[in-house]
Amino acid sequence: MRLIIETEDEDGEFATGLLDLARQRQATVTVGDAVWTPERVEHLIREVAPRGRQLLRAVAEGDGWVDGEQYRAAYGDAALRGPSAAITKAVTRGIRDGWLPVGAELPFTSTYDGRSSWQKTGGYRLPRHLAAVFREAFARVFPTSSHPPQAAIDHLSELYEQVGRSPELARERAGAFFEQHAEALTAWAKARSAQSSLPEEAAPAPLRLDACADEAAAQAMANTLLSHVDASDYWRETARTLLTGYLMAAALDHGGLDTVRHWAAHPDENTGVVQLLRTGCPPESLLPDEVEQILAADPATRNGVLATVATALQHATEH
Repeated sequence: MRLIIETEDEDGEFATGLLDLARQRQATVTVGDAVWTPERVEHLIREVAPRGRQLLRAVAEGDGWVDGEQYRAAYGDAALRGPSAAITKAVTRGIRDGWLPVGAELPFTSTYDGRSSWQKTGGYRLPRHLAAVFREAFARVFPTSSHPPQAAIDHLSELYEQVGRSPELARERAGAFFEQHAEALTAWAKARSAQSSLPEEAAPAPLRLDACADEAAAQAMANTLLSHVDASDYWRETARTLLTGYLMAAALDHGGLDTVRHWAAHPDENTGVVQLLRTGCPPESLLPDEVEQILAADPATRNGVLATVATALQHATEH
C-alpha cells in the first residue's frame, strides 16, 4: 500500500508522530516536496550567484538551520547582505524561464534577532527534508573536500589581485570558484609546487608571440605552456583550444603576453577575439567557432577553462 500525506508543517507534532510511527513499523518513508524536486534544486544551485549558493550550502549542511552570527563570524560582517537577494533573483528567473512553476517561493525562511531597529537577520531555516535534497544536490554538482588546500585558494586570490581585484573580493571569488572546481584547483596547486622545484633549464621557454599568427604555431605554443599543468583531460583539451585562440588573436592584433593574460582574466571584455580569429584563420578552420562556444559556456565551465589557461600562463615570459 502506498500512502501520500501532504502537510505544510513537517516539524509539527502530528507529522513527526506519524513519521515516527511509520518508521517503527519498518515502512519505507520518503519525504518529498511538490515544488523543490531534486532536479529543480540542482538547477537552482547552478543558476544562483556564488554568495547565494554559499548560503544555501551552509543552511543545508546545518540540517536546515544556519545561525546569522556564526555565519558572519565565518564569512565576514557583510556576509548576509546580498545572498538572499541573489537567491530571490534566481528563483524569479526560474519562473520566467519555465524550470520553476508559477508562484514558486523561496525554499528557506529568514528569522530576525529583534535586538535592532533595522531587523538584523538572526538566521535562515530550511525544512529538514529540503536540507537533505540540497545536500545531495551539492554533492552531485559542486563536490568539495572538507579541508580545501589553502595553497590553491591563495594562488587563485593572487591571480585575481593581479588583475585589479581588492584582496577581500579576490578571496571571496577564489573561495566561490574553489567550491565549483575543488579537484582541479588541488591539481593546479600541486603543479605549482612541482614547477617551483624544477631546474631552471626545465622552465618554459620565452614566448615568440609574433610567430603565433599561424594557427598551427599557436597550438604548438599552447601545448608547450600546458605541458606543466596538472589537469584532467577535459580541462586540458578545452584550455588548449582557448589558449590557441588567445595566442593567435593576440599575434594578429600585435598584442603581447599581457593582452593574453588580460583576456584570460576578463572574458567579458574580449569580444573582439572571435572576430580576429574569423579574419585570420583559413575558412575551413573550426577554431573561431570553438573559442566562441567556450566563451559562451555556462560560468562554471568557462571559469574552469580560464583558470587552467591562467595557470599555464603563470610562468610564461616573452621575447
